[in-house]
Amino acid sequence: MRTIICVLTGALLTSIAPICGAQNYGSFVGAVVAKWLDDGRRMELTEPFSYVAPNKATWNAPKGSIVDGASIPQIAWSLIGGPFEGKYRPASVIHDVACDEKSRPWQDVHLAFYTAMLAGGVDSIKAKVMYAAVYHFGPRWPRTVELHNVPLAQVGGLVASIVQTADESDKRSVDIRPKPRIVWRNDGIFGTPSSEVQTESADVSVSIIPSSPSLSARDFELLKKGLEERDASLDEIRRYVPASTAAPR
Repeated sequence: MRTIICVLTGALLTSIAPICGAQNYGSFVGAVVAKWLDDGRRMELTEPFSYVAPNKATWNAPKGSIVDGASIPQIAWSLIGGPFEGKYRPASVIHDVACDEKSRPWQDVHLAFYTAMLAGGVDSIKAKVMYAAVYHFGPRWPRTVELHNVPLAQVGGLVASIVQTADESDKRSVDIRPKPRIVWRNDGIFGTPSSEVQTESADVSVSIIPSSPSLSARDFELLKKGLEERDASLDEIRRYVPASTAAPR
């Protein structure tokens, strides 16, 4: 087995950012140290590596993680030459591991990829183009949130807070299971026991099934061109609709 050690200096770049007055994009903990596997396309991390996002969320890539860049759509490879080349490498590793784990919403994973690219020194426009690629063509997976013994007065608010994280085209399923409680009391002069069923809480299950990506390669080229001409916001990227399919005004 041939071994190639890849060491990243992005952590140094982000550590001096506050001194230079740059915006905080998070920081890396450790370096990407990996060896190529025999198939020539996958790498195994030989040291743990992490990314701490601006919101303090930590994205771990444990030692032994296998990465192959598959989480980065090939439609975007022409921009970087490959998912493990240059300044994109640390963000690609974090993105690969998070997409394999699927323990967090796919939207959060792609956003972490974007901020990690900036933390690694990727140009802001290129980072947005890459974000557009993973958001519209990258992996998506369903998410189910289970809540137990939720007070009835809080059910509506909690469900709404979860549902609002979904995209408009995502399918949503909400299952609310009230939890009855039997209350015993004595009625009448002889103290005859009777019971009353009260509902004070519920178990709640919220499922969100993502829609399939709908953009074509041509749509992406138009989006890429637009980003290079105008610095659009992330929300505009997420809501991008090709001019040919946009509803008439």
